[in-house]
Amino acid sequence: VPCIPLDCSQILVSVLLLCGMEAGAAAKTMVFVSIPIVGLLLAYGVYCFFSGIAMASLTIVMALWLGLQTYRLWDAQKQGALSSIPLFASAMAMDMNGKSAGGGSRNGNFKAFEGQGHTLGKSTTAPPAEVCLAALVTLSVNLVAMSYLG
Repeated sequence: VPCIPLDCSQILVSVLLLCGMEAGAAAKTMVFVSIPIVGLLLAYGVYCFFSGIAMASLTIVMALWLGLQTYRLWDAQKQGALSSIPLFASAMAMDMNGKSAGGGSRNGNFKAFEGQGHTLGKSTTAPPAEVCLAALVTLSVNLVAMSYLG
């Protein structure tokens, strides 16, 4: 669901920024996309509440929280403080020449990676044979159970 700060909205904002849209315009776009979604979610929650569905209050609280996040984005965009929102912080770091702090440019001409890469976390070695065997057994059991149930 493209509603701030859910994952789909972050993908949409990232795509808009990568396509060259200004951060303020991308924020305004997300606000206009998020408002109807918050409204529909709130209306659904109220409908479910009056229908006696037990989890309706959680839907209403979530809609209110999403509305608050949308308002915070709108207010930050209006006040010129988008850099306070992590999703827009790097886009706001662009200077007037369209260059980022890392040397890349806004129009998609990225600077080639220079330096040495480092592996984070555990090294990615092949799993031991026991793990593969256990996965095969689990898959087989699930397939057999599905054939008997279906």
